[in-house]
Amino acid sequence: MPGLQNVEDGLEPYIIRQWRYLKVDPVVMRTNAYLFPWAKKKVIANAARISRGPWRIVAAIDEEGLVCYQRLHGIWPKDDTPLELIAAVLNGPVANTLLSASETTRDNLITQN
Repeated sequence: MPGLQNVEDGLEPYIIRQWRYLKVDPVVMRTNAYLFPWAKKKVIANAARISRGPWRIVAAIDEEGLVCYQRLHGIWPKDDTPLELIAAVLNGPVANTLLSASETTRDNLITQN
């Protein structure tokens, strides 16, 4: 299926420049993340920080239904929040400041609420 394996595949703030084909076969999957609603519109963000500086996260809108490898997060709105708003908040200084305050890990941790 078309998807992103890592940030270097083409993830940039607000846009996805390119993608590659990923094998989505239950036999080779380590987790059940392939069962997420990847075909739906979403925002994709990096799981690991993109730099050691203050900017840690980059987010882009995916309207093509790309699947993502484990080093990326798929973010689906629970209501009618515009994807553009979610991407703008994640690419902005507030989200990046909050993430840079946690120097204990190289990952951008998520919680499910």
